[in-house]
Amino acid sequence: MAQILVSFVMLFVGTVHVSVVSPERKRELHTAAVNCILRDGLALGVFRQPGMSQFLQIAVPGYAGPNGKTVRQKIAAIYSSYTTKLRSVLSKVDFFALTCDLWRSSKRVHYISLTGHVFTNKYKTVSIVLGCHRVIGRHLSTTIERYIEFELKRLNIKQEQLVSITTDNGSDMKKATSTLKFGDDTSHNDPTDDEFDSDSDDNINFSSLTINDSKLSSIDHYKLLLSVFNLMKKARAGVKFIRNHNGTNEYVIKHVEIVEWERAMRPLDSVQQRLVAQKAIVKPEQRYNEIMDIINKRNFNGDSYLKALNIQVKTEDMLKIQARILPLPQIKYRAQNNQEVVEHVAFGKWKIQNQFRSTSVINKWGMIYFGSKPDNNIIEILKNFEKQLPSLLMRYGIGINSNPLTIAKPSRKDDIDQTFTQVKSQDWQLAIVILNDTVPEVYNYVKKLGNQKIGLITQCASFQAIQRNSEKLHMYVENLSQKLNAKIGGINGIVNLKAALNQASNNDRFMFFGVDVTHTTSSKERPSIAAIVGSCDPTCSRYAVRLCEQYPKKDRCSIEIIKEMDKMVIDLLRVYARSCGNTLPNRIVFYRDGVDDGQFQKVLDNEVKKIKDACRVVYGQNPLPRLTFIIVKKRHNTRFFTYDGQRTDNVEAGTVIDVDITHPSEFDFYLCSQAAIMGTSRPALYHVLHDENGFSSNDIQQLTYWLCHTDARCSKSVSIPAPVHYAHLAAYASHVYEFDHDGDEILEK
Repeated sequence: MAQILVSFVMLFVGTVHVSVVSPERKRELHTAAVNCILRDGLALGVFRQPGMSQFLQIAVPGYAGPNGKTVRQKIAAIYSSYTTKLRSVLSKVDFFALTCDLWRSSKRVHYISLTGHVFTNKYKTVSIVLGCHRVIGRHLSTTIERYIEFELKRLNIKQEQLVSITTDNGSDMKKATSTLKFGDDTSHNDPTDDEFDSDSDDNINFSSLTINDSKLSSIDHYKLLLSVFNLMKKARAGVKFIRNHNGTNEYVIKHVEIVEWERAMRPLDSVQQRLVAQKAIVKPEQRYNEIMDIINKRNFNGDSYLKALNIQVKTEDMLKIQARILPLPQIKYRAQNNQEVVEHVAFGKWKIQNQFRSTSVINKWGMIYFGSKPDNNIIEILKNFEKQLPSLLMRYGIGINSNPLTIAKPSRKDDIDQTFTQVKSQDWQLAIVILNDTVPEVYNYVKKLGNQKIGLITQCASFQAIQRNSEKLHMYVENLSQKLNAKIGGINGIVNLKAALNQASNNDRFMFFGVDVTHTTSSKERPSIAAIVGSCDPTCSRYAVRLCEQYPKKDRCSIEIIKEMDKMVIDLLRVYARSCGNTLPNRIVFYRDGVDDGQFQKVLDNEVKKIKDACRVVYGQNPLPRLTFIIVKKRHNTRFFTYDGQRTDNVEAGTVIDVDITHPSEFDFYLCSQAAIMGTSRPALYHVLHDENGFSSNDIQQLTYWLCHTDARCSKSVSIPAPVHYAHLAAYASHVYEFDHDGDEILEK
């Protein structure tokens, strides 16, 4: 019936006499129609739809609405006119702030917009839309950064006009805007000229400040308010502006005290991080007393719920259990005559008194300084470091055959890009990058350029650390040289891991894997990142790493199970084969970090299965390797103490507990592999999920402990085995990289 009625109306309308609309009237109506489309966000061809056409024939006989092509032409003309007027207006504005934001439609289409905000001479804010574009592809930080730069260039907005930019807390947005420059460029060249960066400002204590600006122009007044705002921001205080409406243009700037226990949403600075770390360091005797104090105050045996469940808690003292101390490994280095020599391990660490096991020769290298303009003191410290470094490295067998090239630049993005491009064109093998009081983003960007964009080995060093150790550089360089030698393909020390096993053949070829996943509020924008490292030499001293992003199917959900485990394992097995003369391992040991008890079965069903599938692909018709899969847990509340009748202390490095408090039927154990320097030591909990190698408890415990002595970054036993520690470091550092979604990121360690 409805279809018949509509057809009848169309037939009836078709008999109406059509009037003629003059060209002037038609242009007027077209303009009104386009403005209607723009204001209400309608489809471009809405005025040519059948229903709208019928309405127009009745409302304005003889007029047909604009077609899509006409609408597009008029919108382009309006946009061009608006841009021209906007450039003219913005050229007369001395200062304004930016706001940038991303929006996602219901169809998952992303748009990005940029707005500007200015003060009038009557101190009223005016907001202006500067641009809005659809984002094609993923909205990476580089995409956002290019968009902002495009809009600023298109509208002829100069750096000195900008005072700030406001965005959300997204990592891509923060990274994109972190390098945006504000104000006069000279302030970036010499930070000492900026009066608001002086140390004396930290001690300023505002309570209330009144500014009478009756003789100031609007621009001078705005500069004054901005200066006070920056000053109080430096003092970490909230700022509130109150205008007195008494005709005197008088403003009151009040200092807002932070309420105790109020959470600060910004990252902690270096001073605050040090204070938090000091607060978290609790000596074992104090920790023991605090635990017992909580137990006694809680009064478990008086709890009615526990009584109803017939549960009794012994609160007299902690449980006394049996523990074992595992034997120490032999760590082999190279003497001056190239003979093998063993360094003695004591209290979980050893001193390197010989050369590294294998080293490389550096033929072209240099030092790059990023930071404030170096004065005579800084230059003297850098020259001393440059002079001593080659001879100190030679003590460990690292040869340097050339004098360094030295570059000093401000820590701006453009300067860093230019410097690295120059260094790459000169074929440097190594760049020692010295950072002087720079923000963390500078370090991240240096690593991104070196590791991913340019392919240059970089070793970063803190100028403050060099300055503190200027009288004892040999100690500082010992730590630096271990990282540096591993990066240039050397091997520091070797641990004979087969000696940890009771039954191991000389023909056995071991490969160790470490696996970790990092989560940053997992979403389509910030996914989880999985890192897998695998040993790639017969001594299990060198490792390769593979990274992959893990996108959730919907909403925000941290993804712990690694989706592309098989692809990355295949890749690492092939790296091992290339490095070891086309041979493959016959024994594989996986250390997996970050899995809770409730996910054990899911790991077995997914990850272990994918590892075996990967082995079938690589090995083909050859015998498959025997696989052992171990979960490593660091986040637990179990602590162990020793008591000699007088003093409560930490357990020794190498202490293993596998009775009384472990699982009654499954294979798990606690191992404290590190010697605690400060605070209370925390053991790692290991759970063997799958074991085809048939390791005894002694075998797997000793193998795990000895692997903790193979970390190339230091000369001490670390808290977890080196492979899983490397995986943790790779996953943590991965947030600075841009991922190629046609393939995984590949990094060599």
